[in-house]
Amino acid sequence: MPKRYRAIDRYVTNRLRRWLCKKHKVPGAGTSRFPDAYLYQHLGLIRLPTLTRNLPWAKA
Repeated sequence: MPKRYRAIDRYVTNRLRRWLCKKHKVPGAGTSRFPDAYLYQHLGLIRLPTLTRNLPWAKA
């Protein structure tokens, strides 16, 4: 499960960065203008892998 959450987390981070670049008319990928720390701390984006770390998963 954690690999899937990391993939979703990475997708959401990149998608939010692209949206911010388009909104603020910033050329490029926006990684220097909108780093991960800005997205997670200032904007309040939540990391899925750390959020679900302590959930009891069903064992088959």
